Amino acid sequence: MEQELESDVFVARSKPRRLRRVIGALVAMVCTLLVWALVAIAVLSATGRFRMVAVSARGSDVHVATNAVAIVEPIPTLSLKEGDIFLAKPRKGGTLTYYKVMAVDSWTREVTAHDDHGKLVHMKLGGQAWRLTATAPLIGGVFDLATGPLQAAIFVIVGLVLVARAEMLRHPRERRSEVTPSAA
Repeated sequence: MEQELESDVFVARSKPRRLRRVIGALVAMVCTLLVWALVAIAVLSATGRFRMVAVSARGSDVHVATNAVAIVEPIPTLSLKEGDIFLAKPRKGGTLTYYKVMAVDSWTREVTAHDDHGKLVHMKLGGQAWRLTATAPLIGGVFDLATGPLQAAIFVIVGLVLVARAEMLRHPRERRSEVTPSAA
């Protein structure tokens, strides 16, 4: 009887260990997939096919959540149509703002839109505009915290530290026996 109790205790102890191993493997798999997704986004964004931008300011008639990340694509300015939402920075300074197209002048490439106060503004965008194609809600705050030059430097330093630590664990220093100088 005592042996059966001991084996039951062993079985009871081994189940949490298995559960921890399974949870650890799932967490590692999710983290790996997340890193590969971020690498894919970075590579595709670097090619200039699209950009990811946090939504911070928007015009009065633009209905996009402020805590979202917007995916914008480059298009010729003359391809903008009434109702399209595009990204622009005012000449007088300020932040990147999303505007809804009211009209496009094909001769001067001037776009008419409403600003955040509801006033009509006329903007010259040049030959290329960034049109909103999709939004990812609720990740704008995290995106803002993770992007920027200071954050990039921190990520690089943390990566170097992790690689150095992994190499140290992989190749531990060989233990040297103490050598005492002989009294010759």
